[in-house]
Amino acid sequence: MKRVLLASPRRNDLQRFVEILQGSAAVEMTVADSGEDALAGVIRKSPDLVVVDDDMGDMTGLALVRRLVEADAFIQTALMSDLAENEYHHRSEGLGVWMRLPILPGEKDAQKLLAALHDSALG
Repeated sequence: MKRVLLASPRRNDLQRFVEILQGSAAVEMTVADSGEDALAGVIRKSPDLVVVDDDMGDMTGLALVRRLVEADAFIQTALMSDLAENEYHHRSEGLGVWMRLPILPGEKDAQKLLAALHDSALG
């Protein structure tokens, strides 16, 4: 079972994405509503993957990814982002983001994430 932490203050906007992930027997999912809560959740839960929203309210998604990597260089992250491809690669370079998701991931994106989790060596 993969432990996934969703770091997003937009739980209502991501309802279908969350439902699919939570409905998978292969995933144990927790949610953090702010960057600081996500950092604390990583310490408490040691997730296999942290799915990070582009805007956490108290910090940007990339700032959270940076702090996560500083805390644990081996942590795996997926980032929801609507940046243009070149800008995304420029800003996320060196952070080891495992997967990029659209800013409003839906059912197809959840299925893609589950398949990638199944096929990966995470955890």
